[in-house]
Amino acid sequence: MPDADGSLYLCTPLDPLFPLLPILEKARNKGAGNEGVFCALDQILTEAGAQWQGAERLAQAAVRADFACLCDCKESGGDAYYRLNDKKALAWLVCKVQQARQSLSYQLSSMEAAAQTAYVVSFLSEYLPDQWVTKLAKQLGVEAELKGSQPLPASNGPESSQHQPEKKQKVDPKEAAREAARKKAEETRQQTKAKQAVGTKKISSFFAARPKN
Repeated sequence: MPDADGSLYLCTPLDPLFPLLPILEKARNKGAGNEGVFCALDQILTEAGAQWQGAERLAQAAVRADFACLCDCKESGGDAYYRLNDKKALAWLVCKVQQARQSLSYQLSSMEAAAQTAYVVSFLSEYLPDQWVTKLAKQLGVEAELKGSQPLPASNGPESSQHQPEKKQKVDPKEAAREAARKKAEETRQQTKAKQAVGTKKISSFFAARPKN
């Protein structure tokens, strides 16, 4: 959708549970030694709406069954009460990673499995709070790949600090995927060119001087 100043806005479908995740996390009010409290959806949205006007619109897009993917649910007097469950939320996020990875299987075909997963986690990180990106990467075992470098060994003293290996430059998984795809396309082009050249002659060979008798 073009704006008056020439800007262009592109919209894509988004699962409303992504932006609702931090709202649900704040609403449960989890503390040390307790899992937090159950809250009615109206209460959650009222508190969230004070800071963000789009909260009610998101909830309208998500049916009650969707909240069960992230929350423990209780019913009392015909009303439903919800409390975010970390294990359910992580399981839901893992499913989202698997779905996105399957959808991008062609684009990621030149990458190793761990790099593919790290790429998808990086992609979804645009919709997640940092703490949930960290939890998801740990759950999938791609923390190092997501950071772009292996963690450095611990220092044992002043002498060891002088011999620590140089830090690797941080690599954006998205850029790495693009570069890998570019290299694969170039290799394919070169292989095709080599196959086509087999059994062919240079054009100059048709104009060579005939041998004298």
